[in-house]
Amino acid sequence: MLFIMRNLLWNSLNYWPQSTKELDENYYQYYNWVTNMKLDKTYKPNLANVLALANKCPQKSGKVVYSARALYNGLTHSAHIFDNNCNAVASRQITVKNEKQQTSIKDVSVYPNPSTDGIVNIQLKASSVKESGHWIVTITDIYGKTIANKTLSGLQSQVNIGTVKGIYFINVRNEFSGKNYINKIILQ
Repeated sequence: MLFIMRNLLWNSLNYWPQSTKELDENYYQYYNWVTNMKLDKTYKPNLANVLALANKCPQKSGKVVYSARALYNGLTHSAHIFDNNCNAVASRQITVKNEKQQTSIKDVSVYPNPSTDGIVNIQLKASSVKESGHWIVTITDIYGKTIANKTLSGLQSQVNIGTVKGIYFINVRNEFSGKNYINKIILQ
């Protein structure tokens, strides 16, 4: 009986996904970045290291690559599209940010930041509200999961992030003009 149980256990371990040193290091590195940012609000990981992980193939280097891509976009306050680089072809980075379409900080105000109760106020400049189209607010967590989506209909609105402390990203975008505002929000 013991022999049968040992063989069953051994056979089941053969189906367990094998971890590689590189995969473990990728997760460990990302974990350290997020932990240090949580403990020290002034800490920012080295962008070159974040970019290096973001440019890897997620199929070989783990799903943490997608998290590194979201982190890189949040730290640089712009949107980048990354190749999966799964065919060992040199990766390239395409910047989607268009200076003409980037909304000025003066056009959008987000406060309080940091927030202590999870409520964030968004205020648009009067001239921005007159633009055609709707202003869409999207709040995501550090992993890229959408926390809130809302259409702004006036000069000011509130969005509830929730109660989980951490770092979030807010994207205020005009559907018609393509103007875009991205910023980091901290919930303490």
